[in-house]
Amino acid sequence: MRKFFKLASLTVLLSLVTATLPAASFGMDHSLRLAQISVFQKDGDTFSGMLTYNPGFHLLIPMRGDFGASLFKSAAGTKSKFVVLNAKLMADLKFSDSLSWEVGPGVQHWIDNGDLKLIVGTNLVHHTKSRFLGIADQLFVGYNAVIIKNLLTHEILVGFGI
Repeated sequence: MRKFFKLASLTVLLSLVTATLPAASFGMDHSLRLAQISVFQKDGDTFSGMLTYNPGFHLLIPMRGDFGASLFKSAAGTKSKFVVLNAKLMADLKFSDSLSWEVGPGVQHWIDNGDLKLIVGTNLVHHTKSRFLGIADQLFVGYNAVIIKNLLTHEILVGFGI
């Protein structure tokens, strides 16, 4: 539980700092993303939605934070649910004005269902010239490898950003 509070505190702190800085200070942009997430393990598969806050900024290279949460059902045969928190720092490599590739490491915490896990994630993002369906200016597909002792977990994400 202590690790959860450290991760949650870091996520909130980074979100507040990036949200309060003027956009011009680091060439920052902000987006929210909503995705369908499919999780595949040898012990079973599960599906959910995910909401993430994604501040973009420039250090030595363009970077993007990826701070999110989703709600999952526990193991088969139970009705309990648990929250999964993500925090990633990703390089934001632009191929063109409309296509970018994000890749980087992070951590994931399954609240009341495990401890901190290392993840490596990647997203391929299409930036639309006009808002898709009137709201989305990004469409993306992503993959996360969640590194769990003796159980690599694969996560596939498909969603949009506003």
